[in-house]
Amino acid sequence: MHGWGRGLRRAVGAWYAAAPVEALAFQAIKFRARQGWTHRDLLRLAHPEMAEPARRALFDWICRGRLVEEVPMIVHAFAQMQAEGIDGAVAATADLPFGATDCSLPMRWALERGIEADAFVVYTDSETWAGPVHPVQALREYREKTGIRAKLVVVGLVSSGFSIADPADPGMLDVVGFDAAAPAVIADFLRG
Repeated sequence: MHGWGRGLRRAVGAWYAAAPVEALAFQAIKFRARQGWTHRDLLRLAHPEMAEPARRALFDWICRGRLVEEVPMIVHAFAQMQAEGIDGAVAATADLPFGATDCSLPMRWALERGIEADAFVVYTDSETWAGPVHPVQALREYREKTGIRAKLVVVGLVSSGFSIADPADPGMLDVVGFDAAAPAVIADFLRG
């Protein structure tokens, strides 16, 4: 560009002030810089009007990197992690308290505390019953004592074949193995 006179600043500022906020956000993300100029550069030189809160939030994000709300920037935490080999990962998890999987525990816990739940979803490594009560019995007891027709989904993350759900009960589902379709299947089951 050739110099930044008053007319050019006004024209650039007017474009930023008139463009729909959604379109500006798209432009800011898709075209971060062109010919050495960023949206941040243009906004700082043009000083466009920011009457709308959404436009002000977008300009703050473009110029200062501020989000509408303060949220933890977990991506930065991951970027600071040290690369660890398999030996380090095994050492880090060796002393964690792993034990048997009690798939009835969520229902018993909710019942003991008077918590109303319409669904229980248990994720396990396919070890499915190591408690004092079978999960089907725990769910039936929960239903009887609360009057809530709660559903149960047991997700075995490893496909080793198991069966907890009562096949005659339409409110129970076993998911064996886990792929990209599993969350949608579980959500559809719980909704309907």
